[in-house]
Amino acid sequence: MTSRILVVDDEDSIARLLKRVLTRWGHHVEVATDGNAAVAHMQRSTYDILFLDLNMPGLHGQLVFDWIKANREEMVSSTVILTGDHLRPDIAGFLARERILHLAKPFQLAELSEIIAAIPKP
Repeated sequence: MTSRILVVDDEDSIARLLKRVLTRWGHHVEVATDGNAAVAHMQRSTYDILFLDLNMPGLHGQLVFDWIKANREEMVSSTVILTGDHLRPDIAGFLARERILHLAKPFQLAELSEIIAAIPKP
């Protein structure tokens, strides 16, 4: 199934990798490099899946997720958090409290495929 995906990550190498792989898998992918750009994308378009980095300059991922909960509630269950800090108590608490899907950086392509399969379909 083809999905419209928004990748939000300020690390260019990760954003490019995700766009390349997900496009190769048949998805339509757009990239935002910070939280403000992500919100702007979501105000203009709808997405089936959102990959959201937590640690970004400016509007960081937790604030973007709060915006999604307030403005695009239908995207909450299809948001996947990307973080290398999943063991930090504050991040682990956020992930547990929100019961949100996440991928720990660095991740394998098999893990990426598995997380996409785990996203509830509308």
